[in-house]
Amino acid sequence: MKHGRIFRNGFVDDFARKYPAFLMFSAVCTVCIPGLLLQRSGFSVFYTSAIAVGCLAVIAFFLFSVKNACWRILLPACLAACSMCCHNLSLEREPLLERFYGAGGYGEGIFRITDDSMVTGIPFLKQKRGIRAVLLKYRPSPDAAWENLHSEVLYVLPVDHTGTQLGYGDILHAKGKFLRPAKAVDPQSFDYRQWLETQNIFYEFREEEKAELFKKGIGFHRILYDLRNKLLTRICQFVPDPEIKALIPGLFFGLRSTEPETLQHFRTSGMIHIISVSGTHVSLFALVLFLILAPLPYRWRYFCVILLTFFYAESTGMRIPAFRAFMMFALYCGLRMFHKKTLTFNTLFLAALILTLLDPGAVLQAGFQFSFLCVAALLLLSCWQKNHAVPESERMLMTPSRMISTKYVMTARFTRHFVQMILSCIIAWLISLPLTLYHQGVWATGTPAANFFSLPFITLSFVFFAGCCLFFLITPVLQCFAWLLTASLQVVCAIAESFSGTGDWMSRPALWLVLLFTGTVLVFLCSRKKRFLFLSGILAFFLLFHWHLQQVHRKGEVLFFSDGTQYSLCIYTPENKSVNVISLPDKNFAYHLLQSCYTRQAERCHFLILPDSRKNAREAAKYFSEKLPVLTGISRRHGGDYSAVMKLHPEEVEPFFIYRSNALQCIYRDQFLFLRHILTDNTRLEFVLREEPYAISLEIFRDGKPVIEHRIPSDGKGIRLLSFDL
Repeated sequence: MKHGRIFRNGFVDDFARKYPAFLMFSAVCTVCIPGLLLQRSGFSVFYTSAIAVGCLAVIAFFLFSVKNACWRILLPACLAACSMCCHNLSLEREPLLERFYGAGGYGEGIFRITDDSMVTGIPFLKQKRGIRAVLLKYRPSPDAAWENLHSEVLYVLPVDHTGTQLGYGDILHAKGKFLRPAKAVDPQSFDYRQWLETQNIFYEFREEEKAELFKKGIGFHRILYDLRNKLLTRICQFVPDPEIKALIPGLFFGLRSTEPETLQHFRTSGMIHIISVSGTHVSLFALVLFLILAPLPYRWRYFCVILLTFFYAESTGMRIPAFRAFMMFALYCGLRMFHKKTLTFNTLFLAALILTLLDPGAVLQAGFQFSFLCVAALLLLSCWQKNHAVPESERMLMTPSRMISTKYVMTARFTRHFVQMILSCIIAWLISLPLTLYHQGVWATGTPAANFFSLPFITLSFVFFAGCCLFFLITPVLQCFAWLLTASLQVVCAIAESFSGTGDWMSRPALWLVLLFTGTVLVFLCSRKKRFLFLSGILAFFLLFHWHLQQVHRKGEVLFFSDGTQYSLCIYTPENKSVNVISLPDKNFAYHLLQSCYTRQAERCHFLILPDSRKNAREAAKYFSEKLPVLTGISRRHGGDYSAVMKLHPEEVEPFFIYRSNALQCIYRDQFLFLRHILTDNTRLEFVLREEPYAISLEIFRDGKPVIEHRIPSDGKGIRLLSFDL
């Protein structure tokens, strides 16, 4: 018992007093994360939360005093349990899921648009096709009565939508069909349905008739977004470069309006965070405001900066990175107004605590993980560099200031800040590397250099954009600032394009590798002893080397999609990042195959073989070739945008399709397919596909010995995937 009291009043209790927000956030995550992971398995969220709170109560009793445990651990844990139960009830009682029993349906409804990234009134930007909306009323037929609902949906506009420009808060009356979003067949592909469900969106609405605009949107948010759009339209009138004109809304307000080629350069160079409003944008905006409002009194200046920064963050949609940055900034400035201060770590974890209690599912989102982990690593770096990076020299510490020359002091400070910028870029890249690989599949080795060289020009861009906003009514001055803004952003785009070649695509790593590498980097930054510093550095190096070997030595893969009656076979070759595709029955198969190709970073399709000449197959081939370049296609007929060639064997009456390089051979006889893929080591991998009346059987042989025998029944459960390495 004596040992327990000493332990309770020792390091752990001191840590609890110094970092209370960290303990509170840890308690909330202990309750939320198991509930989020287990709610899809059918396990009760209530029991999961109760068990987690009970375990925390036992731990708190042994580690902390009763007073500290109650309000620093048990109280936030109980609040998190209540939030998780409310979150789970809202998902279980989703009105459209109850109305359609999890399937699709038809009808008409009254919708209110709630998408904050609309570009109403900006003529040089295309309107989004998929916009968020709330279904207010629904009826299945014109004769039925209206039902009052409140369910979020993804309102999908038709491709040829040329109607009225829609905006935030507009109310529409439309007829169409409600569909569940497509679920990922390939476990490694991006699950669009699951991502929408994290946003509490379970249905897409596709209008069949032109929607009728009932009422224009009103309110604070509509006024704020309209002002934002008018400001962008006015400034971009004097920007001649169309690439920069499309980049400005994304850079300063997070509107995804960037050109696809520019977006690809930013993604592969590791600079994609620039066009997502985060802490960099909020801090630069606040810095410009402090310079502009310097004549105001002390407290009024801080109050005005907090208020204007809130308007800016709200105009970007207040997404997770912007919310985190604004909360930290508001807490810091609010304390400074009353001459108080706290550790930056407390503001960081307090922002994470508030966000998690408001939306427990935010913990599993990529934006939350990127934002909070990167900031935590940079804060740890500021502590780490005092001991290991560039400590103060003995001359600076021991010599009186009047005896040191100004040149020496300025040189020492410049060197310190220069090294700090380089280390910040490297640490931010290291901590975000596993998340980037896991969520985006991008391996960008030039990211630290790209961010280091682009940061001064991004800072200048914010200064020039602030000048455009201040003098947007004075045309000559606005033209001058718009020219400077264009020049600085052209340099940023040139840096992204030059470093885009250093990025590469690779397969998604395992989750345990991601967690281990992230923890290793954090231990490296937290360590104060050289032994732990050395060991964590060695472990991080071996993990990086392991990922590099995964990238270099990728295996070929065979993907077989089937629903029991139709099939599509794909052979992925990592050496040239290409695929060979056999059979595309319809667009649904083509969509799932494209998702798998994107996940494996395939850049082209060498051979597209279509034994089926029906209209659905031709449309699927055209859709596939528009998304992925097809170099050579073989089919019974000529298609639209893909080349089609038919070869006939002289000794066979039935069609015999062959590619003239001994790499791929296909023989079709009635409902029997025999395919051989010859590997580099002269090992033959043979596939025998038998189409039975109600199912498809796939038999795979290597060197004449059976490897896999799989039978896919036709039970109406949709497309399934059979995948294996070559």
